Amino acid sequence: MDIDQFKKNFKIIFVTLLVIIAVISVFYIVYSFSIMWQAMAAGVTIFLLLIILFLLLALVVYLGIRNLWLKRELNKSESKVKILKRELIMLRKNESQENIKENQK
Repeated sequence: MDIDQFKKNFKIIFVTLLVIIAVISVFYIVYSFSIMWQAMAAGVTIFLLLIILFLLLALVVYLGIRNLWLKRELNKSESKVKILKRELIMLRKNESQENIKENQK
């Protein structure tokens, strides 16, 4: 009887040990998958943030170049306006002088 009792106890302990090992392995697999999913989600998030960062960097470069181009065009336009103002002043002086000459006649 002693051996039969030992076999029963051994079977119970062995089955209990298998159940505990199965539960632990399930927890380990779930935990590993959750870590893997977290790593994948972090990778995807970082990838999307890098895409947004590069797009914003390209936008900043584009707007900076556009700003410089507009400043260049503005300087050209301002110089043209100064030249035209001088010409206008000269023409008005000439007209006023011509008017004075005509009035004197």
